[in-house]
Amino acid sequence: MKKNFLTSLFLASTCLFASAVQASLITNGDFEDGLTGWTSYSTENGTTEYSTNDRWFNWQDGSGIFSFDTNGDGFESNALLTVPLRDTSVDIHDDQLEGGGVFQTFHSVGGEANIFADIAFYDFQNYALRGGEFILYLNGAQLQTYDFPRTTFGNYTRRFAVNETVELLNGKNEIRFEFLTDFTTHWQSYFIDNVAVVQDIQEVPEPSAFALFALALSGVAIRRRQLK
Repeated sequence: MKKNFLTSLFLASTCLFASAVQASLITNGDFEDGLTGWTSYSTENGTTEYSTNDRWFNWQDGSGIFSFDTNGDGFESNALLTVPLRDTSVDIHDDQLEGGGVFQTFHSVGGEANIFADIAFYDFQNYALRGGEFILYLNGAQLQTYDFPRTTFGNYTRRFAVNETVELLNGKNEIRFEFLTDFTTHWQSYFIDNVAVVQDIQEVPEPSAFALFALALSGVAIRRRQLK
């Protein structure tokens, strides 16, 4: 009898206290729902323009859904594509970096988290172009910068996997993916997929767990009185 009561107590306490789970705080991180949850933007002299090329289907306002092998594991039909281009009405030097990207705000309880994302640059025109620059921001602070290597003939894709450990704010946070180019005579293309901000979340125990815990404690108390 005593063993049964102690087993019940152990099971109930496990339900109550071992309830931490990992969850992503990002909405639509795989872009299955287009740009839902995300906002696109451009730098001061950058633009993200629509292309009518038949390889660039399903575009809306410069950003859209495209089938692409972003992480090297096979084609996925819901990667995000942005193309930062030079605003030709502004007189800037070709080596000045401009472009754009996407951002999303989300809420957390604060504390340590991990940011994951797959990004890629692809040279559709096969001109052996400079890949440009990728910058990851969190709450306005620059977390990571990556210069995509120049493409070569026969190898037109450059990939990078984001994996950053960060400290989130208690409340609203903002994550931002930015791509910059030097505006040579060709346009560049960038893909983002599988975005996640992951941290441990402490779940609230179910009422049934509290009831089981209370029942086990009552049983232990009764058993102790019987032994006196």
